[in-house]
Amino acid sequence: YEPKTSAQVMNEDNRFQITLETSYYQPEEVSVKIADGQIDVSAMHESMENGLYEFHEMYRSFNIPNNVNPEVITARLNADGKLIIEAACNEQEESSPTERDIPVIRVSE
Repeated sequence: YEPKTSAQVMNEDNRFQITLETSYYQPEEVSVKIADGQIDVSAMHESMENGLYEFHEMYRSFNIPNNVNPEVITARLNADGKLIIEAACNEQEESSPTERDIPVIRVSE
């Protein structure tokens, strides 16, 4: 099975980053959560225009590496429709919270 939403995961040079193609979605339609050592990304878009119904939905889950502190993970949606989730890497292991919502902000780049 190959997910339709492409993702790139990078964990190098003291930086952890996930980039997802989310051009169908507005920031308020995208949810990023941390739960049980994972980053869960979900999004849903519905619209009705000129009698045409459009629906897009996606869900992806990624493991948080041991060298990433979940408290510093951020998410932003750039002007190209890419969701970028990132954090700096640490030398030591951090304890991860049970659950946390990460706000998705739109940036114009």
